Amino acid sequence: MNANKIIIKAIKKSPRLDYCLDFIFNHFFDCGYSYALDSNKPFHINYSDEESIGSICIRPSGYLFDGSLPQMSFLLEDVFSYIFYRLSCAEDYARNSSDNFGRFNGGDSKFRDELQVPGVDIALLNLAKQLVDLFGIHLERKESFRLIHTVDVDQFYAYQQKDIIRKIGGLSSSLLKAEGSRIKDRINVAFGAKDPYDTFDLLIHSARGIESHFFILVGNYDKVDNALKIENEAIQKKIKAINLESSIGIHPSIASGRNFDLLKKEKQRLEAVVGSTITSSRQHFLQLHFPNTYRSLIELGILNDFSLGYHDLIGFRAGTTNSFYWFDLERNEKTKLMIHPLSVMDVSLKKYMDLAPQQALVEVKNLIDVCRKVNGPFSLLWHNSSFYDEEGWAGWRDTYLEIIKYCRT
Repeated sequence: MNANKIIIKAIKKSPRLDYCLDFIFNHFFDCGYSYALDSNKPFHINYSDEESIGSICIRPSGYLFDGSLPQMSFLLEDVFSYIFYRLSCAEDYARNSSDNFGRFNGGDSKFRDELQVPGVDIALLNLAKQLVDLFGIHLERKESFRLIHTVDVDQFYAYQQKDIIRKIGGLSSSLLKAEGSRIKDRINVAFGAKDPYDTFDLLIHSARGIESHFFILVGNYDKVDNALKIENEAIQKKIKAINLESSIGIHPSIASGRNFDLLKKEKQRLEAVVGSTITSSRQHFLQLHFPNTYRSLIELGILNDFSLGYHDLIGFRAGTTNSFYWFDLERNEKTKLMIHPLSVMDVSLKKYMDLAPQQALVEVKNLIDVCRKVNGPFSLLWHNSSFYDEEGWAGWRDTYLEIIKYCRT
């Protein structure tokens, strides 16, 4: 047998099985694979109901051939079906609950107790060990541990560069709530002090030498999509400065989630400023509607999406630290959209998990250790606004910096 390729015995091919094997042997590992549909040919993995000796036997659940979802116990026994189920986000298609933004809650997932374990990665590393033990074939994972540093920019400034109506409205609100510290900050910014959301020097400097992505919200203003106008010269200058240091991506508004024309306009606005084609994206509020969100991004020319994570919990939503191509479950086909799963979001830690800064640091370090153990990347999402003491972020600057430091050590 060709030691450079893994030979799979299967009763037949299918788009789902092809997708799964391509992820395992061409994307996760770098060895390639081929089928042995003729039962007389030698093979390494037996993916059939036929008995065999001296090979790795994986009994098919049927899910990759006829699409019928077996009981979870049978799915877990068929590692190929398990991997496909997690990567295709099949659970999202069948969900019967969501929050006010239409998001699937991690707390409602059948994998909620396993989110801090990359089950797909562990299963594949175990498969690699079996291949060593039986055939002496050593598979090397293509990825390695590293930090993927990402920033969502919902608003560039808390007080600066806002039109007169928003400034008067904000000041009136602070006066009614007797927010003395915020009133003081508003006045100081008006007289030249640095805006509390203008933390871009910190974000860029701390992640220097690390893969870094900034996702910019340029949607129309409303109560949810509260971005500043991209036509503002100061905003454009800031975007161009960020673009010199990091990758720039679109942060599609909530309003554009079901409006393709609006999504297209937002992308064009950002491209006009950076002077190049935008090919990466992360949904505002991590809002995903399967399959429509990803189909719209593909139609728009987006090649990389960084939205796949739960808003209410940290961990591995797809069971892997690895990037992977999105599989359109309804059309039963692999797409060209690369998914980069999210490990941790700052808002998840503070708002949804209700953790104090030091508690959050412990949780994040544990997750980083898990990524190191499986030799996979750790993806962090922070907001430029998540340092402002007056909005409840006192102490979180140190947490952010400690996370970066821990990833570098």
